[in-house]
Amino acid sequence: MMRPRTHQVPLRTQRGFSLLEVSIGLAATGVVGLLLWGILPRQQQVQDQAQLQQQVAEVEVALLGFAQRQFRLPCPASDAQGRENCAGGATLGFLPWRDLGLRADLAVLNYGVGASTLTQSMAGFVPNLPPAPVGYAAAGYSAVGLLNGLDLCQSLRGQVAAGGGASIDGAAYAWAVAHPGRNGQFDGANTAGFDVPGKAQSVSPVYDDAVAAQSPAELSARLGCVQRLAQAQGAARAAYASYDLWRLTDEFSQFRSYAHRVRQTNVTYAGVNLAFAIVDIANAVATGMTAYAMTLAVGPSTAAVAADIVALTLATGAAVGAAGAAGYTLATSIIAEQKANAQKQAAAQEAVAAAGRYLVSYSQAVAVDQKGLRP
Repeated sequence: MMRPRTHQVPLRTQRGFSLLEVSIGLAATGVVGLLLWGILPRQQQVQDQAQLQQQVAEVEVALLGFAQRQFRLPCPASDAQGRENCAGGATLGFLPWRDLGLRADLAVLNYGVGASTLTQSMAGFVPNLPPAPVGYAAAGYSAVGLLNGLDLCQSLRGQVAAGGGASIDGAAYAWAVAHPGRNGQFDGANTAGFDVPGKAQSVSPVYDDAVAAQSPAELSARLGCVQRLAQAQGAARAAYASYDLWRLTDEFSQFRSYAHRVRQTNVTYAGVNLAFAIVDIANAVATGMTAYAMTLAVGPSTAAVAADIVALTLATGAAVGAAGAAGYTLATSIIAEQKANAQKQAAAQEAVAAAGRYLVSYSQAVAVDQKGLRP
């Protein structure tokens, strides 16, 4: 009986993984696994921090909008319901997310203000305006009673100047918020206040809080306080300058009016003097003729008649000379009166123009004050 033939494969043609190759593959897989084991949690941590920072940024925008609308910062909430509580003057508490128009998941944030005055609506800014001009009318306007964003700017300016108030690591803040992070609990200084914004997690294995804050100067810059206060103060000073100029032109107009009345009086006096001079001429002629007639009646002589004629001539000439002088004085007085009248009219017109400029300048200053922080 014959056996079937089997096909033998040479050993050199066989394929497979050697023990060394398998070991290298397993080692590489282990290294990759270890790398992923360290990278994936860190990547998740980075994503969590980015999400927290985004939420904090939303709060920052909401706080800025609230300040622009209400002319103050919101008071902290006393609980997680999200309604501000301004009754007790507290400066640290829960975030008033409901009053800020934010989501309810942000109720876990802590919120604080640097000073209770920043949460109060009060007239902190009062422009130094001159008296209201005649004919000006602004319904309900009162520089003292007007409330707008400029008052908050003045409060921030006062906090910067006075110093003090709540602070983070020695730096005063206008507002601050803290998120407890992924672990849901506040760590570090956030348990009783606020930690330094951007604090690294490396300081503690469990620290994952997110903190944001703005100093009074930073909030003032975000609101545009420096520019708006400068505009309001500049407009008020321009109004005062226009007021002073109007007063000067008005006083000058009154002076020119008085000078014109003096010139009118001079014309009157010159006319009276001329009339007296004419009367003197008539008196001189009458006196001379009377003397001549009496000489003729008594018995005229050549010497007496000549003397009367000479006396008549001299008296009449003196009277005519006085009348001429009075006429010249009257003429110059009339010219001076006309010049004074023209000067009075010009001064009066300039006073009216200055009053108009003052009215416009005052109205502009009021408009800038009423505008506040509005665009």
